[in-house]
Amino acid sequence: MRDRAKALFRIACQAADPGLALSRALETAPLPALGPGGRYRVVAIGKAAVPMAEALLPRLDAPFEALVVTNYENARPVAGAIVNAAGHPVPDDNGAKGAWAVEAMLLNAKPADRVIALISGGGSALLPAPVAGVTLA
Repeated sequence: MRDRAKALFRIACQAADPGLALSRALETAPLPALGPGGRYRVVAIGKAAVPMAEALLPRLDAPFEALVVTNYENARPVAGAIVNAAGHPVPDDNGAKGAWAVEAMLLNAKPADRVIALISGGGSALLPAPVAGVTLA
């Protein structure tokens, strides 16, 4: 019974893997077409941002810019992306820097570009952007 429980647990974890889920979705849903001279602008945010970015970026066949914001425990290099590790569940300065980086990337988007947002749990803590007069403290 223990072996069966372990096998079922492994199957459940695999079914919940965000990278595999995105890969399956991409098999049936084509990526949006770029306009002339456009590029993909990929923003991956959350505790599952790294595996989602790793599943998407190799599939892009056009120029892209990618920013990954995840928690410290899940951060690792992602080929072709800038990775920003930040505090979760308590927001920190690195998260605020990540929020500014996301904003800057999107402000530079042109009509021919396509933005792809990969969002998983934890994004609200990982990208704090308090209004003027409010601090992280």
